[in-house]
Amino acid sequence: MQGATIVLNDERLILRGRLAPMKRPPRRTHPGDRTCEWEGCGTRLSIYNPLALCWQLQRPARFIQRAERRTAWSRGTTEPTEGRVAFGLGRS
Repeated sequence: MQGATIVLNDERLILRGRLAPMKRPPRRTHPGDRTCEWEGCGTRLSIYNPLALCWQLQRPARFIQRAERRTAWSRGTTEPTEGRVAFGLGRS
């Protein structure tokens, strides 16, 4: 695999890998002339809202963010990563 060569502070670096896509896929949209279906509510719904109710009248739902933690703690060790200072309970 060939890499791109750059010069940084008089040092030659070879970068390998793939570039992130420059264009995001288009977002789903819905008709723009919709209003909340709850009786007596006239809130105009966003074209990005797929539901029939506005946010105030929707049933509360849990939001779970799925992302990998990038800490020494999540890697199964309580020791700080080399070169970093640990704060608190041994996490870096």
